Amino acid sequence: MEEKVSCIIPAYNEGKRVSKVIGIAKNHPLIDELIVINDGSSDDTKEVIKKFKGIKIISYQKNRGKSFAVMKGLEKARHSLIILLDADLGGLTVKNISDLILPVKNKVVDVTISLRKNSPLLWRLIKMDSLSGERVFSKELINKELLAGKDSFEVETIINKQILKNKLKVGVVPWMNVRSPWKYEKMGSIVKGVKKDIIMTNQVINAAGGIIKFTRQIYTLIMRRKVIRN
Repeated sequence: MEEKVSCIIPAYNEGKRVSKVIGIAKNHPLIDELIVINDGSSDDTKEVIKKFKGIKIISYQKNRGKSFAVMKGLEKARHSLIILLDADLGGLTVKNISDLILPVKNKVVDVTISLRKNSPLLWRLIKMDSLSGERVFSKELINKELLAGKDSFEVETIINKQILKNKLKVGVVPWMNVRSPWKYEKMGSIVKGVKKDIIMTNQVINAAGGIIKFTRQIYTLIMRRKVIRN
């Protein structure tokens, strides 16, 4: 039986950007279910999401962070494969999503991770963005218990831990037409953006168990990765 795909899009204050991502995911032939989470947004994200018909919407008033939002999405997901998409992607196409899903559906690799055109230079050089928010994996890989009580930016590191624990093959899919805005662009302030990046970095390193384990995690992912050329 062919595996079906549930798409989870967590969104926080993405009213200006989320409709483009939803529009592409909603009509994608490989996506069987679309779940969008309004993570306590204070802008018009909720109103923008509600304009779309035929999707599942989860919404709550208080911002709980990405890990919580993904956890709520996993609770609702009906299908065996999960694709995570960030809500702020610019330049995303139908082909990008196909390129991320098909290597897993066709059993070329067990998990795929995107590599965007504006990923940090080091990530592009080593061809591994271990913190990418766009990935495809089996729902069995991660459950709500693993994400319960976690900080906002821990979800990708937790998935990485599960990938390595289960010795899975990782496909890195270059998305050279897709970018995600830097935090200072979203927040309108370099100072605020840098502060947010520092908070994110601390959460990610703590989730990995320290800088040494974080570095080892990246190295091991590289050793298990296959770059998917399309």
